[in-house]
Amino acid sequence: MRSRFLAAALALALVPGCTVGVRRSERSRSPVTPAASVSVPACRTTYAAPDPKRPKISVTFDVDEGYARVTGTEKVVFTPDRPVTELVFRLWLNGPAPARNGGRIEVTGASLPMSFESAGGAEGTQGTLLRLRLPSESPAGVAVRAELEFTMTLPRADVGRWGHTLYTAWWASAHPMLAWVRGAGWHTYPAVGILGETAANEAADYDVTVDAPFGDTVLGVSFEDSPTVTGAGKRRWRFVNETARDVAVTVGRFTTRDVNAGGVPVRIAVSDELAPGEQSARVLDPIAELTRASMDRFTALFGPFPYPSLTIVALEPILGSGVEYPGFIWAGSRRYDVVVPHEIAHEWFYGLVGDDQGTSPWLDESFASYAEGLLNEESYDRFVGLLDSDGRVGAPMTHWDRNDDDYGRVVYAKGAGALLTARAETGAATFDALMRCYVNENAHRVATPEDVREAFAPAPRVVEILREVEALP
Repeated sequence: MRSRFLAAALALALVPGCTVGVRRSERSRSPVTPAASVSVPACRTTYAAPDPKRPKISVTFDVDEGYARVTGTEKVVFTPDRPVTELVFRLWLNGPAPARNGGRIEVTGASLPMSFESAGGAEGTQGTLLRLRLPSESPAGVAVRAELEFTMTLPRADVGRWGHTLYTAWWASAHPMLAWVRGAGWHTYPAVGILGETAANEAADYDVTVDAPFGDTVLGVSFEDSPTVTGAGKRRWRFVNETARDVAVTVGRFTTRDVNAGGVPVRIAVSDELAPGEQSARVLDPIAELTRASMDRFTALFGPFPYPSLTIVALEPILGSGVEYPGFIWAGSRRYDVVVPHEIAHEWFYGLVGDDQGTSPWLDESFASYAEGLLNEESYDRFVGLLDSDGRVGAPMTHWDRNDDDYGRVVYAKGAGALLTARAETGAATFDALMRCYVNENAHRVATPEDVREAFAPAPRVVEILREVEALP
């Protein structure tokens, strides 16, 4: 969630300005191990298909006119791959970070008996763990259904996944999140206090409806250009994403621009609170340019863009950071040369290839920063320069919660430096082919460090470097 919040801190160490395209020194660097000496095994040539029995999740949100309160309902159809006696949901809005500014979620009703556990939740909330007890054990392969009602209180504007101002509201990872990981079971990792994520979510088939004040625009994980009038002074907007791990929503007044990049339509929006009217071009122009460059490079390296469209929303409270969701990105008010490539890379590393952010946050942050380094020369130099610094890249979020000052340097930067160095020493052609195999094989799954080790096993130097930085055991 990722540059989500650390890109701002990392950007402070970079020299202003960026170079979009392949780094000059990268083109001239001779690999230590010639690419021809590594045999790349046959692997999938396209993305693995999403699970046909993935969860189907329908969520409704109703935003009040003050933008601080949202009521909602949720319907889930879940088909487990092993017997279950309960359904487990995460209430991330009850974690320590949003609670500091008044955020919380309260589940007010459910179709099954419910109980709550703190799991790192803030005092005075229901906690971050919701359990719905089934009447009896349900066998693998049999669909289980549940319905929920909830109320969200959005925190005051801050750098984060949830917030509101007088005229704008935004939220993600906000509704009760089904916490199943196929092959592993329920995800109950505790929430942490730093601005990072601890979620692990399967790709799901999402249908999202948002009722918002009549004069507002709602932006979400697909395009909606024909909202309907509800008769209550509001309009209803609908967003569909068939393989999303999570969904994001923004409500307010925006100036938008539609472009094409990476073979898909892209909608770029800037909040009127950030850049009203004619001033919007100073935000829209650089984001559009960087989006085209990033999408062109990443689709060539990693494969087709994973979603039918992409929406990028610039909000002042996000500052110099960014937050990514499948088909949707928030960007702040500066350092787009860092934020835009990083967040777009997350559409592959977190969106398409998922990970357990609680136990292995490097699997999306290091990989997204690696891609950023291929677009931004200053980022490349910084990341590689930190390769020999202290810190275990593969540490879990419980470690970084106690060592938050080092989180960005180690997980974002040092991990990216390891991948960039491995690419240089193995040879770009070989490394890129193995990376493409990793992406194709793990598309729509929750990947693990073992999947990385297996994908790059034909190039032992890659595995060796990742072990040296303690990303792999």
